[in-house]
Amino acid sequence: MSVISGDLVDSREAAVMLGLTPSTVHWLARKGAITKVQREGRHWFDRASVAREAKRRAGENARWITYAEAADIVGCARGTITKAVARGDIAHRTAPNRQRGGPASLDRHSVQAFAQQRAQLTTETQREAVQRLEAQAERAALSQPPRDGQVWLDAATTAIVLGLSVSRVKQLAAEDRVPYRRQGRRLWFRRTDVEQLAAARSFADRRRQAPQQPSS
Repeated sequence: MSVISGDLVDSREAAVMLGLTPSTVHWLARKGAITKVQREGRHWFDRASVAREAKRRAGENARWITYAEAADIVGCARGTITKAVARGDIAHRTAPNRQRGGPASLDRHSVQAFAQQRAQLTTETQREAVQRLEAQAERAALSQPPRDGQVWLDAATTAIVLGLSVSRVKQLAAEDRVPYRRQGRRLWFRRTDVEQLAAARSFADRRRQAPQQPSS
């Protein structure tokens, strides 16, 4: 490493200061980002200008991150980051050439905001899923017969036992002519009550069908 004064460094030392390759150092000089001078047939770089560029680039590197780093922050696959950039959810810049500043091209703050938004959506989605499961469990419970140790029949089964239509069974329930229990939207009938009603209907039918005794 050759330095002819305390104010000048060669391309190798400038590359170390900047974390780049010597060829990129020359590119930065052509771009005007650092000061280059020629002495004794060699190119040298002003140490102060190199230090300023290194500081500026450190700030840039703190702001801009790679797709892989963004995926680590968000906790997702790199493809998810790519889609978020395409949608405009993450701010990005046209990445410089890899030899000229690295591939970091995503704004760190927008990545962090996207991570927070994604975490919030995940939490809301989980909460909604729990609420759906609770609602399903509640509806399932309401569709079940009462749990009191008795045997309960639904309206369709009750209609079959009584030889009636379902609508007629519901009409009898509305008229309080047969005991029932409502669970949600369904009506349930205790089997013993249904059997007693069926027996009463059968007895009434036999009496109607029995021949009339002649009066003496």
